[in-house]
Amino acid sequence: MNIGIVTTWFPAGGGYVSKAYKEVLSKAHNVFIYARGGQNMAGDSVWDDKSVSWAPYHTNGVNTSHLIKWAKHNNIDVLFFNEQRYWKPVIEAKKAGFCIGSYIDYYTQETVPAFGLYNFLICNTKRHYSVFNWHKNVHYIPWGTDVNKFAPIKTHNKKVTFIISAGWQGKYSLDRRGTLLAIKAFNNVEGDCKLIVYSQVKFNDCLPEWQGLISVDKRIEFKYGTFDPFPYNEGDVYLYPSRLDGIGLTLPEALASGLAAITTNNPPMNEFVLDGYNGKLVNVEKYLGRRDGYYWAESICNSESLTNAMQFYIKDKNVLLEHKVNARTSALNFLDWRVNAKDLPMIFENELKIYNKGIDKNIENIALGLDKAMSPSIIYKFKSAFYSLYRYFIKI
Repeated sequence: MNIGIVTTWFPAGGGYVSKAYKEVLSKAHNVFIYARGGQNMAGDSVWDDKSVSWAPYHTNGVNTSHLIKWAKHNNIDVLFFNEQRYWKPVIEAKKAGFCIGSYIDYYTQETVPAFGLYNFLICNTKRHYSVFNWHKNVHYIPWGTDVNKFAPIKTHNKKVTFIISAGWQGKYSLDRRGTLLAIKAFNNVEGDCKLIVYSQVKFNDCLPEWQGLISVDKRIEFKYGTFDPFPYNEGDVYLYPSRLDGIGLTLPEALASGLAAITTNNPPMNEFVLDGYNGKLVNVEKYLGRRDGYYWAESICNSESLTNAMQFYIKDKNVLLEHKVNARTSALNFLDWRVNAKDLPMIFENELKIYNKGIDKNIENIALGLDKAMSPSIIYKFKSAFYSLYRYFIKI
């Protein structure tokens, strides 16, 4: 059986999710990657091999005709879309006779009905499943991580060390991962402790407020780079007051590495962390709707509660050690991706056997209307085309 995954393909959330799916599905099937983003990773030993095809640039993310030709050329049986926001490729793939599935991550109230186009859906959190349990072929596969890749290493930090995986957030004011909030809260913590901020954005390119807060606190260390695997073992506590997550990939990784976790008392974060067992949950002070209309509101942690959670571990290192052991135990029991996802290959096989090639015209019209509302303007398309030509001729 041949499976094609349509996805971004570089070191970030969507890419890591698709990599995890590919790893499990490849044990029973042939898996091909249609990379609609991340072309700069071409030739990379980790992200590029003969199974990867780099899609041509397109203002809507996917050139539909190119995708269909690629799928037919590779004799794809099932096309699996990861965070596909435009619907035309999905519609045309179904009309071309492919069985189509989707990983659930991004959706709004308006887009939820359009997911009826898919033959099947995969939800990796209870929160996502609660929205899509109306779909007759929806599957809940609890998220997890590679518990062998992410495992404790016997180290001893003289100071209680908190760590943050900021990713690319340093250049964005939206602060989705809550990194800025965490740094501010840490500034108010007392005692012998340390904070390490790992960032994929250089310090001088981070927002001025980040730079200022980090510079004035000598207990904060800033490290720049793309870390794979991420060095969780340099810390004792993983600090993640996230505003919003589709999954929250780093939480299971941190727990598997034997770190206690401080995170937001809201799904999906509290699906991984049990307060007082493997970490501390921080109360939500307020909820804010997103400008893009994402289905779930952002949850903003109470800053004082966040500071108190950090202070708790500084004052009671015995409890910290207990929570660190519990973190690894909870990961082994509930967050082993190979165990959680063991049925994925069979799910894909079964969906191929039963899939309906027909398309509901009402749902198709809803999806096409969504595409029309989201379609880039002529000016945007012109600028994008000009930029593509510019990059081509100067060979960036």
